[in-house]
Amino acid sequence: MSELFAIKVLDDEAGDETRSLISWLQLEDELTGAQIRSSGSPIRTGEMGVVTDLVEVAMQPDGIGVGLVTATLTWPSTRQGSMKVSLTKNGQTLQIEVPRPS
Repeated sequence: MSELFAIKVLDDEAGDETRSLISWLQLEDELTGAQIRSSGSPIRTGEMGVVTDLVEVAMQPDGIGVGLVTATLTWPSTRQGSMKVSLTKNGQTLQIEVPRPS
């Protein structure tokens, strides 16, 4: 049975940072074999398409969850500006914030 993690980049209305996080996770050697996919909110009236707002990661319960957490916590340091990310598994959420000076 797979473990399912949900990762959300908070305050990412256009979905650009979420897509960046997906790319980052896909390059992580420790996550080889994990299924990493994006999920988006339904299209609302006046919108041109789906905004990617959630990363879902499914992996076998063999200890690589630590690699996912490490990669997720490292990623904000590669970005500009402040960053808030939440990671949820089994209803428990870890939220981190990386402040950046203006």
